[in-house]
Amino acid sequence: MKKSVLILLIFLFGAVSLSANNLPQLIEVPTAYTIGVKKGELLIWSNFNSLRVKGAYSPINDMDFMISFKGQKNIFSGYATFKWQFVHDSSQNPAAALGIGNDAIYAVVSKKLNPGLTGHIGLGAGNLALVFAGLDYDLPVSKDAPKVKLVAEINKSLNFGAIASITPAFNIAMAIKNFNELNIGTEFKFAF
Repeated sequence: MKKSVLILLIFLFGAVSLSANNLPQLIEVPTAYTIGVKKGELLIWSNFNSLRVKGAYSPINDMDFMISFKGQKNIFSGYATFKWQFVHDSSQNPAAALGIGNDAIYAVVSKKLNPGLTGHIGLGAGNLALVFAGLDYDLPVSKDAPKVKLVAEINKSLNFGAIASITPAFNIAMAIKNFNELNIGTEFKFAF
């Protein structure tokens, strides 16, 4: 098993191409953006008591397919999600998307508000609150420093965190959920 995981990670690093500027998800809430045609990502989050793994792939433009697994002690669950971005962000319109899966159904809009600042708001059901919202902000850093994005969201709790792009294909993240739960995560981006 350990060898398989190592081989998968080496493959992911080798298959990496470029990074998307827009987040398809903040911490818990989705955004209206997709990951891009023939691109994928693997996200791993943990709060030291549980583990969440999500794999996403976009076989065609503006559509993402995701498979997620959650596990803790003796409880394990999995689900699939589909997201369709039907409007792109422009000077006149916000981006808009619909998502459906075993864990949530939602409609969300995302809009670039200022350079580096993007807002997200949506309606949901399931693992998402009836109304959810979030902001992400790109910290201004020098060209040599890793890009850092601050995120804040309100879903069923108030969550905030930071995502650092170590390379265009590898991000690390830290989030505080509901002011009492520390989560750490990593994201690998790749293309086929």
